[in-house]
Amino acid sequence: MMRCAFTVILFLTCLLQYGSLSHDQYLGCCSCCCDYRRATIYLSGLGIVGATGLIINPIFDYGQLYWAYIGMMAVYILVMMVQIYGAITFHIQILCACGASQIFLMALRIWVFYAIAESTTYVALNWIANLSVTAFWLYPLVGMILEIKNGIMSPENSLTAFCCADLLPRVPSMFRST
Repeated sequence: MMRCAFTVILFLTCLLQYGSLSHDQYLGCCSCCCDYRRATIYLSGLGIVGATGLIINPIFDYGQLYWAYIGMMAVYILVMMVQIYGAITFHIQILCACGASQIFLMALRIWVFYAIAESTTYVALNWIANLSVTAFWLYPLVGMILEIKNGIMSPENSLTAFCCADLLPRVPSMFRST
């Protein structure tokens, strides 16, 4: 809750400072001052919290697939932690692997839910929900990968080119990709 309030304050600060929510040279995530790197880190953290909550209190009765569900959520948490590392260190290969892992885990979630579903309506809603959530999580990740590949975002300019950039962690030189 505190992080959400902090993000709203950052958006309002950018609005007051620049007169709009878009930076002059940099579009950013969702066309506002939040850059793709920060959005990837925040959403990964949110994914860790959400998956932990679903492990502690599952929404559905998974029956015989309970341990498969727990394993899938544990792998998801691991992918999110690696994704945070990849976003902090600007490793394109790690970020691409995390994106592919998210797509694979989406297919696995759909399959597990299909195995326990009681009607085709639940299966259709599960497809829509999983595709929407995965697209929401992949949007900043793909944007960050594209900006790193195009040279817009790099360890050298990540702290100076974007608004509110002084709040991002510095990348130690030993973790920078070469």
